[in-house]
Amino acid sequence: MRLARGGRRRFAADAGHPGQFLLSRSAAERDQRLLVLYLPGAELTLHASVHSQFVAERRILVEALDVLGPDDVLVLDRGYPAAWLIALFLVPC
Repeated sequence: MRLARGGRRRFAADAGHPGQFLLSRSAAERDQRLLVLYLPGAELTLHASVHSQFVAERRILVEALDVLGPDDVLVLDRGYPAAWLIALFLVPC
């Protein structure tokens, strides 16, 4: 398990169509969105969930946050930041 400074686990989040993450492809993948929380480097998946293409990636991420611990570090790409999402991270648990 890869740890950040201070012994914290470092996770990354990514979302997209299942075909981006899986080797098999199906007609259904165009109608689905997959969110994955994983440990970079080790390539271990902590959480994966499939949703309709009409569900926003930020909403899917918020629903998955409960699998992270209070000391975990979450790395997001440039598509995730939003004022309300940053404010959500600043609220004490």
